Amino acid sequence: MVKSEIIETIEKYNKYLIVSHVNPEGDSLGSQFALKGLLSKLGKESVIANEAEPAELYEFLDINDDIITDIKKKIDYKAIIALDCPVIKRVGRAKKFFKKDKILINIDHHISNTNFGDVNWVEPYTSSCGEMVYELYKAFNVPIDYRSALFLYVAIITDTGSFAYENTSSRTHAIVAELIDRGLKPNLIYQKLYENRTASEVKLLKDALSTIRFAKDEKIAYMYVTKSMLDRYNLDLDVTEGFVNYARSINGVKVAMIFLQNPSNEKRIGISFRSKGEVDVDKLASLFGGGGHKNASGCVLSGDLKKVIKKVVDTVTRSI
Repeated sequence: MVKSEIIETIEKYNKYLIVSHVNPEGDSLGSQFALKGLLSKLGKESVIANEAEPAELYEFLDINDDIITDIKKKIDYKAIIALDCPVIKRVGRAKKFFKKDKILINIDHHISNTNFGDVNWVEPYTSSCGEMVYELYKAFNVPIDYRSALFLYVAIITDTGSFAYENTSSRTHAIVAELIDRGLKPNLIYQKLYENRTASEVKLLKDALSTIRFAKDEKIAYMYVTKSMLDRYNLDLDVTEGFVNYARSINGVKVAMIFLQNPSNEKRIGISFRSKGEVDVDKLASLFGGGGHKNASGCVLSGDLKKVIKKVVDTVTRSI
């Protein structure tokens, strides 16, 4: 249920800055633009500001021109809404848009959320931030048009692993049924999101799969993508979204990890954790300053790739 404090705060202000986490994916982008649509229908202005533009994968949403990434740009707003961010540092360079005297509203569904806002609405057992924004539409009694339905659907389908993750509930399916009734074509959206890889991306996937290694009697599977692998095919890290699920899909694997070397800073290693069953990878990621969900989480570490892999794999091996 939407917190009354959130409703009262949104009603109070007329100009908003909407931010989300670095490397925005379907849930963060869908939530941001669905919320922007809601605020517009409430007669309010809003600006979306992120650290970087979204991956090419989301070009079909036609949103790039509506995202500010220039941190020197002046933005006029009265309140900030942070979506899908468990900790404030996950906003990245977009935090430079913030003004200390502006109220910060924190809306999120990560169990590791630190309640960093002046006003906080955290629902850790909700499928996605998109599902929470949907509830805001209902709370304000605002009809959901086709574009808003598309944004909400993309948010939900991506953060539930196409409705395969444990966070998918009967409520989630009921919401999606309503969104589809707004004219969406689920098969076409799925094709855009999951059946749209280039030949170069598939070649990168082949190389990444060749790096899969196992630990703890094959209960742990891990893989990596290096800067040189990305350079070989002239690709960016955003195309690796979903790669870790190949390791997760292996029978008997309880924890899967992918280590991603940042092409602009080889010492910056992004790590995605996935699990099946009872292993809580949010707790594992928190050991390295990260967080997320029970079955999907992440963190960023600095150092040599091989040393980071060994450190993390050894720690996970001892922890499960």
